[in-house]
Amino acid sequence: MVPPRIIRGNTSRHRPDGRWNEKFRAGRVESLALPIVISGNRVPATLETPNRSLDTRSLSDVGKALQSTVGSLSGDTQTSKVKNDHYRKPVVGLAGGIGSGKSTVSRLMESLGGGIISSDRLGHEELLAQDVKSTLQRWWGDVVLQQDGAIDRKKVASLVFADPAQRHRLEALLHPRIAVRRRDRMAELAEKPRIRFIVIDSPLLYESDLDLTCDVVVFVDADIEIRRERSEKHRGWPPGELERREKSQHPLDMKRARADYVCQNNSSLSDLQQQVERIVNNILSEFNSV
Repeated sequence: MVPPRIIRGNTSRHRPDGRWNEKFRAGRVESLALPIVISGNRVPATLETPNRSLDTRSLSDVGKALQSTVGSLSGDTQTSKVKNDHYRKPVVGLAGGIGSGKSTVSRLMESLGGGIISSDRLGHEELLAQDVKSTLQRWWGDVVLQQDGAIDRKKVASLVFADPAQRHRLEALLHPRIAVRRRDRMAELAEKPRIRFIVIDSPLLYESDLDLTCDVVVFVDADIEIRRERSEKHRGWPPGELERREKSQHPLDMKRARADYVCQNNSSLSDLQQQVERIVNNILSEFNSV
């Protein structure tokens, strides 16, 4: 079995000594998919400068400013109810290429006490909203509707992955709405005693800066041949579709390098399960020691 690779010193979420970053003790913030700018600086670039000695007081101020900004953008003028003072549970982000097995890892984590928040599932729920359906129909016509009047997700996907402008248009519509659902779901999971940690399963974890809301990120790795076979067999994609879609995302090498843990999904389910168990135990042990 290949042991999970553990990476330390990731300054986007950890202090230089490897313990949890105090900025998340001050207040977690929900990403709205678009970079939030404070004093002209894109926040992720500020927080992720390598080998920088982190000033936890300044990070606390950034967290409060971000929280206030996002609260106003989402129509909530009060302090966000999702913040680490109310939390005490680690938030784990899942990243990986298409067909790498993130959903399988998510289910394994759920069996270990994880509360799962799937961005894909939240997006599917938003597509059921009447105002969203009306907007998409106005943009693209009846071609995006199924016979029963529901949104044809495959047709929408074919439109947006063929045209970056249309993809950004759809993301600008859905991502803020998904962020509100995610925030509320995180608050619900935080109150459930049986939930030991929270998992954010999002295909755009880094692209939408959701990694900044996570205490750790787990990257699920798999060989391209295996991922291609899974995508073509289980999703019915034609050859080349996986590569075409991944061109619209950040490079996998970058995601892998920025993750805190890497687990390999190239062999058996039992092997993957052992890796996930070790990773979860490490995360809970480190979080509880802070």
